[in-house]
Amino acid sequence: MQQVTIIGMGLIGGSIGLGLRRWAAANKAGNQPALEVTGFDTDLEQQQYAQKLKAIDRGAWDLAKAVSDADMKETFEAITPHLRQGTTVTDVGSTKAEVLKWANEIFPAGIDFVGGHPMAGKTQSIEGADADLFQGATWCVSPSVTASDEAVRNVLGMIAALGAESFFVDPVEHDGFVAGVSHLPFVISTALMRTVSQNPSWRDMKTLTAGGFRDV
Repeated sequence: MQQVTIIGMGLIGGSIGLGLRRWAAANKAGNQPALEVTGFDTDLEQQQYAQKLKAIDRGAWDLAKAVSDADMKETFEAITPHLRQGTTVTDVGSTKAEVLKWANEIFPAGIDFVGGHPMAGKTQSIEGADADLFQGATWCVSPSVTASDEAVRNVLGMIAALGAESFFVDPVEHDGFVAGVSHLPFVISTALMRTVSQNPSWRDMKTLTAGGFRDV
């Protein structure tokens, strides 16, 4: 049975878990699901909620000290001693160039990294996890130069199981593209909200906000 471990049980991690567990149940080998999903989050209540939601088969309690309060680079460093040869590692971060650089520096030979970024989401956290979140979405794929063909196929298989469409992209190009179509809109929306909410007439003005304001 294949093993999948998800570190971070927020909206994206929870939705991946739900989608993979649904796929695994539909692709049983005999009476066994096709894969088992383990989940970890530094917030124990969130991890427990993910298990209650059935986004994971079980929680990984022993990772708490290893990755507590760690960023992506530190998480890579923390998990490396525990990875078996032949393990495929991927991520769902919104930038790729620096993440690929860290992966190439930290992971030893035999641990394959394939960068990923699903272009899907909504405002909620684990409470909004949805097995259909990635249906029809574009999932950017940026493999490490040392990643094996098998590792790339593993990630492509996961993406297909979640109903998304793979899109291979150079990590530097990815970061430029996403800065324009994803990050810049967040900056603009924040600037809009800060500007209008500081207006003395905001209390009256906000009663007139409608779809256009909400979308921005």
